[in-house]
Amino acid sequence: MAAQPKVVTMVREVYSRTLSAYEFSVEVAMRSGGVPTPKPRNRKKTSTRDVWPWQYLVRYVDEDIQKYRRALDAKQIEKASIIDAYDNPVYTSLDSFLEIPMAKEDLHNAQFFQLLGLTNNTFVSYEPNAEALRECARNEGSTASEDLFAYAKKRLRREIDALLVHEELHQSVALAAVMLNTPLDGVSYYEGKGNLESIMENILRRTTVEDDHVFPHRARLSSKGGDSNGGPSATDAVIFSFRLKQIQNMEDDEWRERYIEQELKRTISSYLNVGPQDIEVDPYAFFPKFQPKTWEETPSGRHLVSIKNISTHFKAEKIVERLLQTPRMLKSQDPTLLGIFNYLLRKYGPGMEISYVASMSKNGQVRRRDNFGPIGGDKKSKEKRTLGSTYRDCEKFQGGRYKKQQSRAFDRLHELVVDDKGYLFSKDARKFIKKQTVDRINELNHLDVRLYAESKRMMDENLVKYAREMKRQGPLPPSLLQSSFGM
Repeated sequence: MAAQPKVVTMVREVYSRTLSAYEFSVEVAMRSGGVPTPKPRNRKKTSTRDVWPWQYLVRYVDEDIQKYRRALDAKQIEKASIIDAYDNPVYTSLDSFLEIPMAKEDLHNAQFFQLLGLTNNTFVSYEPNAEALRECARNEGSTASEDLFAYAKKRLRREIDALLVHEELHQSVALAAVMLNTPLDGVSYYEGKGNLESIMENILRRTTVEDDHVFPHRARLSSKGGDSNGGPSATDAVIFSFRLKQIQNMEDDEWRERYIEQELKRTISSYLNVGPQDIEVDPYAFFPKFQPKTWEETPSGRHLVSIKNISTHFKAEKIVERLLQTPRMLKSQDPTLLGIFNYLLRKYGPGMEISYVASMSKNGQVRRRDNFGPIGGDKKSKEKRTLGSTYRDCEKFQGGRYKKQQSRAFDRLHELVVDDKGYLFSKDARKFIKKQTVDRINELNHLDVRLYAESKRMMDENLVKYAREMKRQGPLPPSLLQSSFGM
């Protein structure tokens, strides 16, 4: 029988969590200027607007932004100047946001209700009385509220294997590592570069993919050959790694389609003398058991570019030869190469790389053609990968992605206002929040206020209890992410 799963949860101070939920709702709504975007064409990708609880909170903010835009378009109002980021005519104010029905059901005391499995996202078959129990719990000081809170404390102590406190994140991570018996200086179990060669081979053997930059893995992968029956490939094929260092937004479907179809394929076609229709572009990703990752998970400017349907072996060898010459040509600033890649380099350079070349002949044989050595065989990949260092890498990657999305939202906002002050939500902006608003947040979230205090007590107890083990495992490596005002 499989091992019992471990339950990990994190709590956050109520005021900070509420502001974060409000700010995130505004940011997501503003990414598209308050206009709900169509469902992603990539089936593996889910829009934030379709995820609980944002499906309700974000869409409410959408409506207020649209009202403002309609008034602007009808010239009924002038562009607003935002002095207070939490109270202005462009989008829902914080005070209004706190009182909407969606906030009552999805935001206030959300940590408490999630711990008990009593949210409005709870399956009715699991707890048919969830709505009635929520209403009883909100009645501060009532017998029902106290009984439910007593049960929440019991569940917190007995059924949670690792409890994290957001305001003490670094200590929480170190403590959780000990409590889950996965020390920070222990081995990190993750998929590294070692399987990229197999991935390249699978791509070469894959049948031609329509609309490959959106659904690069729609065709089924075979292990024996390139046709739909798994037989030998009818033509030669070549694959290589291509990188433009300045690109970091491949997760944006509309932008990616324009970049691949109108810029990248045309340039590669000209450089290698092949048809754009024979070029496929995949995420440069390392995925367990060759299960595809999406562009959203690999947004950087490094891709796997494959050339299919090469008519003769001689032509395939000329393409390989051209690719192998490219690093030297880049280093020497070869005018022919720079002329062909001039547009891409001006727009997304400097910093272009072509590496890791492999080819497949008609008989299905796949082999590496470059002299870079085994993929992942560089010095950096041989360094010990610990859980702590992998955690920091993930933190940096996710933080960078969020900053990009945040910037996109604020760019849209700046189009709708005057006297732009730059960054919208900040420590300085929070100074405008009235004391009455802070008190109202605590009043509406009285169960979460108490739950947070209980969690802090548990955290302090565990820090003492596991102090020796935490010291033995070594410290968490320094963060690679620039600090955020909200942390």
